[in-house]
Amino acid sequence: MAKVFLAFLGTYDYLPCTYVAAPGEVAGVRFVQEATLQLFCQDWGEGDRILILTTEEARRKNWVDNGHLDPDGNPLRRVGLERRLGGLGLRPPVRRVPIPEGRDEGEIWQIFQALSEQLEEGDEVVFDITHALRHIPMLALAALSAGSQGASVSADPASHGQQDHFCTAPGPAG
Repeated sequence: MAKVFLAFLGTYDYLPCTYVAAPGEVAGVRFVQEATLQLFCQDWGEGDRILILTTEEARRKNWVDNGHLDPDGNPLRRVGLERRLGGLGLRPPVRRVPIPEGRDEGEIWQIFQALSEQLEEGDEVVFDITHALRHIPMLALAALSAGSQGASVSADPASHGQQDHFCTAPGPAG
């Protein structure tokens, strides 16, 4: 049985925050996925998996470096989630899973299929819904129960990071 971290990456220019949960806190990170992995998944092994689902826009803006632009169209210097996760020294492989926007029934089925294909029987899933767009968390839950053919869904932790007035303005690099 493998542990699977399943999260969605959005398109917003995230601000550095401090994320707090029962095991402790992670300060100064832009991505809730990074904080969640540091808080809950440090002891995972090579047989476990980290899956980050992204649309093409989310890949361009936040998975890779310098994806956001200033008002003059110049790239803002921001380290993308791919490089941030690579620097954590985690043992499980990190995989980006491309998904469509989910604008119509066909794209919704593509997302459902992409989610279902990532899971195996007996997987224990840690599910982060912080940056999942509108209907995607419900779709993901349906895929977890129907498409995984027996994957167990972990409710500990199911995470949702809240960005509020305690976050700081973006710095030169994140």
